Order: sequence, then C-alpha cells, then structure tokens
Amino acid sequence: MPADKLEATVAEFNKMVEAKNDPKFGRKLFDRQIIKPPFYATPRAPSIHHTMGGLMISPNAQVLDKNGKPIPGLFAAGEVTGGIHGSNRLGGNATADVLTFGRIAAKSAVSQK
Repeated sequence: MPADKLEATVAEFNKMVEAKNDPKFGRKLFDRQIIKPPFYATPRAPSIHHTMGGLMISPNAQVLDKNGKPIPGLFAAGEVTGGIHGSNRLGGNATADVLTFGRIAAKSAVSQK
C-alpha cells in the first residue's frame, strides 16, 4: 500500500472519530484516533464467521420469551440463537450447533402438531 494512501486513510478515519460520524460506512462505535506512527497495513479478505445470535432457546429448541417461557410454535437453531456457548464462541461450532439444534427443533415442532 502506498504510504501516502495509508496516511490519508488514517487522517480520514481520525476526522470521523473526532466527529463521531462515519458517512462512508455508517460505523457507530468509535474508540480512539490512530495517532502515533508507524502505521501498518496488511491484506484482508471477507470470510465466514460465527455470529453470537440472540434468541434464547430451551433444550427442545423452543424460543423463550423475556421471562424464560417457551413461545408456542416458535423454534430456532443455529446462529440466530444465543447463550449456547456462553459469552464467547468456539470456532467451528456453528456447524455442529445448527445440525444438532436444527434436528431438535424439527422434532419438537412436529411433536407439537
């Protein structure tokens, strides 16, 4: 990466941090400016990653309401669910999670009919 381009990008980022506004990408979280050189850049590419999700489910894959009670007829599995791995996730678990709880959710849904 040409040094002048990296310096310009860092300067642009610092202005957005100062303004707490990112019109380019819509970022909302700003921690601190990048001030002290040297600055480094490394190649990056998108990849598949596990998201933590948020719907709490029962052992039968029933979605729970805010009081911890099952919502009738609503089941979930995979990355939309939360709490399965605690406050962190272990890489590679998404596949086992969706296959296990997907099967449980399907069996639970069918048995309620």
